[in-house]
Amino acid sequence: MDNVCEQLENYILENWEHVSGETVEKILTCFFTLSYFPEHVDVFERSSEIMIRDFQYMSGLSIIQGLLSLVFYKSCPQHLLALVFSNEFVKRIEQEIAMCYSKDFYPQRIMNLMMQLNRAVCLDCPEYNIKWFQQSFIEAQASKLPVVKSVTHNEVHLLLQRIVKKPGYISVDRVTHYGYRVDFELYIDQYNRFVAPIPDDYINKNFIPSVNRIAILLLHNKMFCENDIHRLKGSELLRMRHLEMLGYRVIHVKIHDFNILYSNMAAKLRYLRKLLQLSA
Repeated sequence: MDNVCEQLENYILENWEHVSGETVEKILTCFFTLSYFPEHVDVFERSSEIMIRDFQYMSGLSIIQGLLSLVFYKSCPQHLLALVFSNEFVKRIEQEIAMCYSKDFYPQRIMNLMMQLNRAVCLDCPEYNIKWFQQSFIEAQASKLPVVKSVTHNEVHLLLQRIVKKPGYISVDRVTHYGYRVDFELYIDQYNRFVAPIPDDYINKNFIPSVNRIAILLLHNKMFCENDIHRLKGSELLRMRHLEMLGYRVIHVKIHDFNILYSNMAAKLRYLRKLLQLSA
């Protein structure tokens, strides 16, 4: 896998004058998906130059996807982002949506990608002062998508209740401000004691609780690269990075590892306590 990505990396560097923006986007998306980190960081500079050169000839979807990859690698120039977060580009996207064949698929895909890019820029590039304007989209999507709880999800919830021991201290399927869904959210104070969730509108100038906010994420096999079950995809690494920026300590529960314990509930309980860094 890395060998192929390395060849693609060299291809851009050696043939950049003849590589199209659409091709660069596909290569960058491949890197991002496989969480491949190029050896030569100047490949991102070349990629940005190509995308700026071919900006008017690329599809809006391809541009947004390419920029999301560049932001993941913290290598997206401000000029390129300014072209996307402009009224002219919004009109261009609206025209693409109006003329597309797949009205059930394309509009939703491009709007979701635009949300992801807006979120990534706000969190990774705050110095660019690009506003977050996707909150209404996030809330609309959250209301449409039903939460389907798996057997593993229910089992982890049951075991967490046994660990926490207090009702109402576990937030389930929490949606953060920037639209990330957290399977379970917990709060632990400086003495390693569980405390009640702090409301989003909590304001007390006289007392700021010293707590660790914990996000527990269930990792399914599809979140890992197909030929490397220990290698998270770029989208999951980005989610983890952003949750940490939002103040979470992120804990991953690998479904594969959890289910290997079969019906041994005591072993699963120890597994979760170890992840939470709690004594037995």
